Amino acid sequence: MTPKHFIFFVCLLANLAVWASPSDSVIFQVENCYGYYGYIKTNGEYLIEPQFDYAKPFSANDLAVVRIKDKYGYIDKTGKRVIEPQFDWAEDFHFENGLAAIEINGKYGFIDKTGKMVIEPQYVNLMSVPLQKFDGIHVLNKDWNSDTTVFVDERTGKITTITSFTVMTLFSEGLTVISQKLKYGYADSTGTIVIKPNSKYQHLGDFSEGLAAVRIKHKYGYINKKGKLVIKPDYDWVGNFSNGRAKVLENDKYGYIDKTGKIVIRPQFDDAIDFADNGLAWVRIDNKYGAINTIEDMVIEPQFDEITNFTKNNLACAKIDGKWGIIDRTGNWVLKPQILSLPTIVGNYIIVEDSMFYYGIMDLTGKYVLEPTNKYKIYPPLREYFETDIDY
Repeated sequence: MTPKHFIFFVCLLANLAVWASPSDSVIFQVENCYGYYGYIKTNGEYLIEPQFDYAKPFSANDLAVVRIKDKYGYIDKTGKRVIEPQFDWAEDFHFENGLAAIEINGKYGFIDKTGKMVIEPQYVNLMSVPLQKFDGIHVLNKDWNSDTTVFVDERTGKITTITSFTVMTLFSEGLTVISQKLKYGYADSTGTIVIKPNSKYQHLGDFSEGLAAVRIKHKYGYINKKGKLVIKPDYDWVGNFSNGRAKVLENDKYGYIDKTGKIVIRPQFDDAIDFADNGLAWVRIDNKYGAINTIEDMVIEPQFDEITNFTKNNLACAKIDGKWGIIDRTGNWVLKPQILSLPTIVGNYIIVEDSMFYYGIMDLTGKYVLEPTNKYKIYPPLREYFETDIDY
């Protein structure tokens, strides 16, 4: 059993449900009261009138997946059907010149941005793409009656067939967890076993900053990419490395170690998350959240009832006394608490929903650029889910 972790809402910049241009123009995905999807500009004007039974945000090559009746296709930002709806399911293009996974009659294949079938539908059991940090290599099975695994690199279309082991995860830092006769190890995208499966590992984690968590006799430590145990399994739980630090659980308190295994921030917090790209980590003390830096300075004093992760422009949603506001990386209010429901930060805009289910868009001063309306629901990024610690 893994320990209980507090939940962080992920507020991400310009993720799946919005597209931001260099001029800070933003396209929002909306759903009207009849259940049809379309797209609006920041001021509420329609870019594409609601007309689709389902629609995803625009992807890396400026195409968006839409569904008409029971078939999926792709449109551009004018609403033109670039690839006619014909698929039973379709995935986003994650790379500008890459491929996208599609499904026809229960089989998965891959198309390019013109709709050309580059890899015919023939595979099953497509492993779900993670919400973040997808490196472009899909993992599938050749068929339901075979243990044969197939890697498909959507950036190049390269196919690698694996028959000698079972693939357990998607790739992280070029390696995937494998199983072979109830032993766990790692392989690379060519199918080469890099770390030989070993029975002493009860479970293996993703690599981060060159190290991966391993569980040995119910305790966690870390190995390097050569399979050497570099941090002894002394902890009840561990996180991923970020900014040279990894969260560890010891005697029901969280602290952080460095890549040598040295405790650099003593276990003292009721809960904690991995360090963000901006060098801060949220921690909880007596049911209040604050943020520390990598040398244990309390940069933001514990004071918030709930918080979200920082966006790419170093903003976070914070709740105090029942109301949400927006803070910067120093803990100062960019927008003082005034919003009742959890808002969504999208670049320099905030999606808000009131108690009457009216949706509006604010700027960072709290001024409405789109007054609340019940004309449509404005979707936050689709990857905006509750984020918990990785379960190894």
